[in-house]
Amino acid sequence: MSLEIRYFSGKTGHTRKLMEAVGETLNVTPKTVNVPLDGPVDTLVLGCAVYAYGVDDSVKRFLKENKDNIGELVLVSSAALLPDGALRQITKICNQLGIKMSDKEYHCYGAFHKVKAEHPTEEDILGAIAFAKTL
Repeated sequence: MSLEIRYFSGKTGHTRKLMEAVGETLNVTPKTVNVPLDGPVDTLVLGCAVYAYGVDDSVKRFLKENKDNIGELVLVSSAALLPDGALRQITKICNQLGIKMSDKEYHCYGAFHKVKAEHPTEEDILGAIAFAKTL
């Protein structure tokens, strides 16, 4: 089974921290969504967050440009207000592009200014590691 990890992380780097833990657990180097897939992969683990109520345009562009190379997408996400806020948006995008979404997913709170400023916590990162082990 081939597996790749891509993520978008804003200025805080919180999603990057989560994806580095996932990558270390799976022995796969996480790359940003600015790096296209080299070819078809069975599983893409995508890390992203919700910023100003939306998924970043670079994530949408990556999915559109790589849709034919993604067998199944597994989402790892964070958000300050709704921890699964990216799930609805990514599911909608994947449905429009014909990308299969896995029923496996991991969500935790993320920080936004002073809201949930302590996230991702060590517990969040350990949760991401435990989740990665199920893949």
